[in-house]
Parts: sequence; C-alpha cells; structure tokens
Amino acid sequence: MGVFLSSIAWGDLDNNGYLDLVISGARSLTAPFNPYSALYLNDGGIFTLHQLLTGVCFSALRLCDLDNDGDLDILITGRNASGTSVSRLYANTGTEANWPPSAPANLAVTENGEYLLFTWDESIDAEQSSVSLSYSIRIGSSACACDITSSSSLPNGVSSLPNLSMLHSITTNLIRKDAFSLGTTYYWSVQAIDNSFSRSSFAPESTFEGTSVDDLIGEIEQYEGIGGPEDAMVKLTIYNGRGQKVKDLANGILWRGHHQLVWDGRDNKNREVGSGVFLLKLETAGQSYTRKMILMK
Repeated sequence: MGVFLSSIAWGDLDNNGYLDLVISGARSLTAPFNPYSALYLNDGGIFTLHQLLTGVCFSALRLCDLDNDGDLDILITGRNASGTSVSRLYANTGTEANWPPSAPANLAVTENGEYLLFTWDESIDAEQSSVSLSYSIRIGSSACACDITSSSSLPNGVSSLPNLSMLHSITTNLIRKDAFSLGTTYYWSVQAIDNSFSRSSFAPESTFEGTSVDDLIGEIEQYEGIGGPEDAMVKLTIYNGRGQKVKDLANGILWRGHHQLVWDGRDNKNREVGSGVFLLKLETAGQSYTRKMILMK
C-alpha cells in the first residue's frame, strides 16, 4: 500500500518476536487525499493486514506501553478525510505474555586507537532471537549517573523514550577518548531492549579511568620543584603516554616552603617501568599544572 504525507512505526505488538508495522498517510494526490491507516502483523517475515485504523494523513505515529501491561499501544494523529485534526489511542488487549530480556553480562572497556571500545555479552530473550535485541548504554562521572552518555531509561530501568531510535543493535559501542578526562573514574552500565520495548535491568555497574590527555596539554605550566607561600593540599601524579596512572608521588598536605620529590622509576605496585614519555600532573590550590618528562634507562 503506497502512501505519502505519511508516517510509519515499527514494534512487536503481538509479542511473537517479530517487528510489526503501523502505517498512515494519503493515497490520493488531491484533497481529500483518501487517508489510510492500518496495522500489519509480521509472522516470520510475512506481513498481513490485521486491523484498519482511523485514516489520517499529515500524520504522526508512536508505539508505547501506555498502560504498562506488557504490550505496545498505538497513538496516531493527523488529518482525516474531512480535513479535521484527530488523535486516536488504540489500547492493545492482546494476552500474549512478553518477558523482558536478561541483563547483559561481562562488561569490558578496551582501547582502540583514538577510541574506547565498550563491549558486553548478548542478552537472552524468551520471545525473540538475541541478535535482534537492542541495547542502551549509560556513562556517568558518578554511580548511576548518565551525564556523559545518556541512557534511554531511568536508573531503575524504566523507559524514558517511546522508540528505539537512540539504541544500539550490536554489543559494542565506540566513544572517542577525548570525551573522558585523564585519571577520572567513570561509571557505566547497559541494558537490553526487545522489539516490544521491554527492558532488562541494567547490568551491574562497571568502572574505568579516562585516558585522554588532550585536556591537560592545552597550556603547560613550567615549574621547578614544589613550593608555595602557604600550607596546601598537593596531589602529584605520574601518567604514562596512554593516560594510565603509574605513580602517586604526593597526595596530602605539604607545609609551605620548597619541596623536592624523587621518582625511582617504579609504579604504585613497586614494579619497574620501562623507558618512555610520561606526564607529571600537579594539582594544588584549585589549579592543575602538567609537564612532559622522559624516563631513560
């Protein structure tokens, strides 16, 4: 059925694991445009007309579980044949149960060139194949937060979006390293969503440290030793060229005056590190200074 001035929506309305189709639009080029709306059910790739809906064009469609009974309902708006603007809500009274997928497992973050690669295992769903599940990832600077990458769900897993347009259909996600600050701990999790928009709980939260150094090299301050006119909290940290923390040289209050700290070429676990370029980061009095240094053996 060809239509224009139209809208379509995909979702598993009968909970059989396949995406069904709702379509609306005009079938005629001239007024009153012969508006048409219908629901087509998908049975293993074969679509059949299931129900005619209020015919509208210049239309918009949304699928969501408005009554929270485990199946998708239909909201349709547009102009009917008489040119009147109408809105209709169709409640889905189907009795097929839909169980949410399992939560993803084995969350991991690895470096991939200029990116961080987020991976997880496929979830399991009783009504549909695992390969057709979608995923929603959240990343924040504190536990359960999503200020870095926003999820399509609230922290308790309840949907905050009525469609799948913001979701990932694969079990990986790439994000540039420069989205994260060097040495900062980030928290992330992911949940699975099936074709009926039923959502798993979020996976147990995992953490990683930012590896970007771009935000530290913009303006390198030159300094000799550590000194100041007043007692101050001082944090002096060494990072390798990949942005990974190597050694904490100082993390506490230093009395006013001049101090000299020596690095013996070992990390926080007392292991010798190899030759290379390192970053020395000083944080004190609300300011941060960074300079490069070379360790040669």
